[in-house]
Order: sequence, then C-alpha cells, then structure tokens
Amino acid sequence: MGGVSVYHRMCMLVLADLFVLAVGGAVCWALASPHGCFTPTETLPPRDPLATTRSLAPGAPLVARTLNALLLFIPFVCAETVVLSLISPLCTASATRIIVRALSSLCTGTLFWHVSFVLFGAEVFEGPEKTFMLAALVAALVTVPGVAVLGWERSAWHMQLFSSPPVHAYTPLQEFGNVDRHSLVHFTYVVPGIAVVLGVWVGAFPLPLDWDRVWQEWPITGVAGALLGRAVGSLWGLACLTFHAQGAAFYSKEW
Repeated sequence: MGGVSVYHRMCMLVLADLFVLAVGGAVCWALASPHGCFTPTETLPPRDPLATTRSLAPGAPLVARTLNALLLFIPFVCAETVVLSLISPLCTASATRIIVRALSSLCTGTLFWHVSFVLFGAEVFEGPEKTFMLAALVAALVTVPGVAVLGWERSAWHMQLFSSPPVHAYTPLQEFGNVDRHSLVHFTYVVPGIAVVLGVWVGAFPLPLDWDRVWQEWPITGVAGALLGRAVGSLWGLACLTFHAQGAAFYSKEW
C-alpha cells in the first residue's frame, strides 16, 4: 500500500501544481499593470522623415504588463515549489536546505538561461530586462524544482538527464511499490522541465513573422511557450508515469 500511496500522492501533487500555477498566474496577471516597475518604453520611428516625435509601439504596454506580472509570478512559483517539495515523498531534505536550494538555483539558473538565450539570438543591449525576466521564469519552472529534489549532486542529474526509466528491466523497490524513484523524478520533474525549454524555443517562432500582432513581441511568446510547455509536459509526464506504473506492475507479476 505504501508504494501505491506514493504514486498517487505524486499524481495529486502534479495536478495540484498545475491548478495552483494556473490560479496564481491569473491573479498575478490581474494585479499587474503596464505602469508598474516596468513601463512601456519601446517607440517606433516617425513615418515622416521631417517629424521628430516617436510613437509608442503597439505591443509595448503588453510587454510591460507581462514583465510586471512576472515580478509577482516568479516569487510565487518559487514559494509554491518549496511548499510542494516539503510535502513531496521524493524530497528528504530539511526545510532550510530546500529554501537554500531554491534561492541558489533561482540565481544560478537565471544566469545560465539568460546566457543561453543570448547565445541563441536574444538582444544583449536592447531590452535586457526582457531576457532576464524570461530567464528567471524558466529557472523558477525548471531549475528550482529539479534542484529542490535532486540537490546539486552531479551523478543524480546525470542519471536523470541521460538515462531513461526502464520498463522491461524494471527493478521493484519496496518503498515505491510498482514505481521506482528514478521514474517518479523523471516523469514529474525532468519531462516538464524539458517541455518548458521546448516551449520557449517554439515560442520564438512567431517573432519574425509579419502578422503584426500586439503579442508578437519578445518575451511574450517565450513566456506563453514556457507556461504552455509546463502544462503539457506535466500532463504528458503524468500519463507516461501511469503507463510506466501499469507496465511495471505487469512485468513484476508472478505468472
């Protein structure tokens, strides 16, 4: 029963995580304003060569509101991750250690993703706050949950990133019943994290297109891709985890 309870607890935590993030994101968006810490600053050059005034870009207010919403949403995500890590059966660290891991991984993860986005084509000197806030969001959605559970051990990260959870070669563990710890971490943390990164990458596709939409601005599409990737990745990981548990139960039967 203990193994079954662990599996079901992780399923409930994944669903609770999606629900809390959706509600928190909606509240942060409702509270955000285009005239908060970030204000619309992007302007378009005048169409008349003799004119000296510049008009505000159509997407500038939406960009400013998105950045201001992220100022509220990113701390919320980190706090929610700490709370879920405290009640997760996969995390055995103390509350103090989890908080330290969350803060350190948010800082290092933001730096890592910011440099990665710049290397992939993001502007360095024009609007660096946009790339920075997107990097912080990705760090909160990907790096913080992973480090909270796995810590900074290189061997644990290497095992999760470069090895797949076995089904046919399944080794049952008494404390997890039909699902081993590697699979639980892989499907509930690694798969959603990969989906977030892929979502940001796919979100960059509409930027060069000539659709002339107000949301077609950096980092709006990247933020939308990251959040959508987190939702799809969590549901996909949950489905894979269920399939894996059923397969493991099948292969562990004594016929």
